[in-house]
Amino acid sequence: MSTLSTRFIALLVGLGAAAGAAAESACDKNHYILGWHCEKAQRNHLVGIGDDCDPIDLGNLCFYPTPLTIRAGDSVTFYPYDSNVFNGPRNVVADDGSFRCASGCDGEGGDGTPKRRAWQFTRTFNTPGAVAYHDEVSRVSGVIVVVANDAPAQAPAAIEYMYRWGDFRYVSSYFVTSSPEEIAALDVGGLWWRTGESFDVWNAPASGTFPTCRFVDTVYGAHFYTPYASECAGLQANEGWLYEGTAFHVQVPDANGNCPAGTTILFRLYNHSSIHPVQPFHNTLYPYAPLHRYTTRVELFEQMRARGWVVEGDSRTFAFACVPSLAATSMP
Repeated sequence: MSTLSTRFIALLVGLGAAAGAAAESACDKNHYILGWHCEKAQRNHLVGIGDDCDPIDLGNLCFYPTPLTIRAGDSVTFYPYDSNVFNGPRNVVADDGSFRCASGCDGEGGDGTPKRRAWQFTRTFNTPGAVAYHDEVSRVSGVIVVVANDAPAQAPAAIEYMYRWGDFRYVSSYFVTSSPEEIAALDVGGLWWRTGESFDVWNAPASGTFPTCRFVDTVYGAHFYTPYASECAGLQANEGWLYEGTAFHVQVPDANGNCPAGTTILFRLYNHSSIHPVQPFHNTLYPYAPLHRYTTRVELFEQMRARGWVVEGDSRTFAFACVPSLAATSMP
């Protein structure tokens, strides 16, 4: 989609003009403020350490997002945020010993000693490769993947977001978009947060692809995606779903449930209406709201199944759709 839907714009605006101004200030300063996250640009990225980082099982301390893929010459700002499970001091230390940082970096005019709160530092990564790092106190770890600027361009990435409210323990909607306009709007900040998940798609019709219809549940605010004409027609005729247009393009499995060469399986899972989320449009807690997630990661797929989510795909391969097999990137 080239523009935000009217309803989606209303949701973003409805979160508050004052908070939006604070978020823009936070973007300029590259830090976390008043519950807002932002990314200043593709050339500058944020990595936080706290307990608000796992969209499946919140409450564990970790770096977020990780892994993070950037290009050579990009910078990353690290910072801590409030944690309900670990309030001890934290820092960031490269596994290879190349940096130790908190309020700046050791040997570079700063202090890498673990600190409790209100520290941050920005580091530029110029050399392609994987940079593993950890926190000295908690021992949680992360990795930054630096790719060369002349690396082949990847297929457009569909970025997953989640909507959370209050103490951030309620996920009320997952939203996926490959639209640069929507990605830019959501990355300014608010209650829509990147989950760190993404997968590649086709943003225009290509040989063997099908348009993916995007719908929003007018009661709960959940989003639903399908390339299947029967599902698309059925929901368009349902008063409870608002058709928002074509989200992107994908392929579908063959009669045996297999994806074509050069593609990988996209899974679709359904929470069986067992989650208790906040309704995004009215900030009201509703039980049994229907949620769907879409992922190419087998690990995440298995985690969701273990939590009771139902697979909606081929009964043999679990394939719902097929997307380009290039590794997903965190950069839109």
